Amino acid sequence: MARFRKAAALLACAVMASSVTSCADTTYSAKYGDETVKAGVYIAYLQNELNNQIYMFSYQGIESKDYFSQQVDGVDLADYVKNNAEKDVKEYIAIKKQFEAEGLTLSDDELKTLSGNVNTSWDNMGGLYEYNGVSKESLKELYRESLMRTKLFEKYYGVDGTEAPTAEEMQTYVNDNYIRYKMIAVYKSSNSDESAAAAENEENLKTRDEFYEKGKDLTFEEFDTLISEYRDYSSSAAEAASGSADESSETSDDTSIVDDTSSSSESSESVDSEASSEETSSESSSEAEAPSEPNASDEEAAAPADSEASADSSEEDSLQDASSEDEASEDASSEAASGTDSSAAESEPDPYENEAVIDLSGYTDEDYESASGKLFKFVKEAEVGKVLTFENDNAYYIVIKGDIADRTDYVSENRDTIVQSMKNDEFQSKIDSWVTNANITLNDKALKRYTPQVIYDRMVEYSNKNSTT
Repeated sequence: MARFRKAAALLACAVMASSVTSCADTTYSAKYGDETVKAGVYIAYLQNELNNQIYMFSYQGIESKDYFSQQVDGVDLADYVKNNAEKDVKEYIAIKKQFEAEGLTLSDDELKTLSGNVNTSWDNMGGLYEYNGVSKESLKELYRESLMRTKLFEKYYGVDGTEAPTAEEMQTYVNDNYIRYKMIAVYKSSNSDESAAAAENEENLKTRDEFYEKGKDLTFEEFDTLISEYRDYSSSAAEAASGSADESSETSDDTSIVDDTSSSSESSESVDSEASSEETSSESSSEAEAPSEPNASDEEAAAPADSEASADSSEEDSLQDASSEDEASEDASSEAASGTDSSAAESEPDPYENEAVIDLSGYTDEDYESASGKLFKFVKEAEVGKVLTFENDNAYYIVIKGDIADRTDYVSENRDTIVQSMKNDEFQSKIDSWVTNANITLNDKALKRYTPQVIYDRMVEYSNKNSTT
């Protein structure tokens, strides 16, 4: 009789397999050796990748109904998200194995910081994660992997790393890939009236050309005087426009003048603002098979989730910054330990206040098509020490390129970011080799159950259920 019951159960599973029922073990997403990775880790990676792409779509003005008809890097969104989540899980395993093989450990302070970051993320988005079948422990694994990745990178390329680049190698890299420049930007009119905007831009262009004539023979060091003069000019113009607006009460016309001149002033005070803006990166198994995750029901795990773009971006930001808070606290601690007087430091003039240094090593032809990309390309190809004019969709510029090789202190002051740029591809090649050697098997049943579309639908469902409006 028991034999017949067992046969009947197997037959039932076979009949219902196409619906992905509890007969299929979807509580884990991957296996390596005798160990498995919980499905919640994979779901969390899916959710984070979706959040990132949704944020980008929203920024581009793409409506939610069109998300899954979009392509990312020539790949359909669903496939792109799935491929990246699978890659993330494989790298999670490879990083974990290599971390252990290198004999590395996380200190008590690192674990404390890690837990704090997870708690913050869970306070902000725990409800959504849980609704998708991601436990707090699974989310913690993502943060742990990020920290282990950072420590592995430091082991190889840190100051005392086994493969650390020399100061000379870093200087050569900077000379070959970075640009250094100073600029004045007279921003174009944002007036919606085309004729008014044309008139304002005619004046803006005239202003740019007048200052160019004043500064066309200046050296890179002397260019600061032109920036200072333009800063005073734009401040005076802003005050005059503001006073005129108060007297005439014609705020609509005068406001545009104030906005333009103040924008230009801000640009001269912080010439790298445009550059920085352009430069600007679990457990679920709330399934019936995984009762160990008490906060997620089988129904919830079967349909992982989507939220709003803002939720996605905030989560990804917090995950990507998992280790950055340690660096910030270390910097603060070292400053305190050295007895640095911050008020005294602030009183010292910054010799590089008016210049920008930009790393172009990762720029592609497509990147150079953006407004800022066109500016960077122009500077890259310009003659060192020659004052030039330039125009893009944003502004009329006066630009002078400096010799990056003259910034001999740049390498020592920015070692971490330079090494990241230098060695990121090399480190990724290491990770790829670790993945290849890790003997990883993905659980197709779980991957078919937790699809990007299902996750997204759950995110939307959760958002709708918890809307305060």
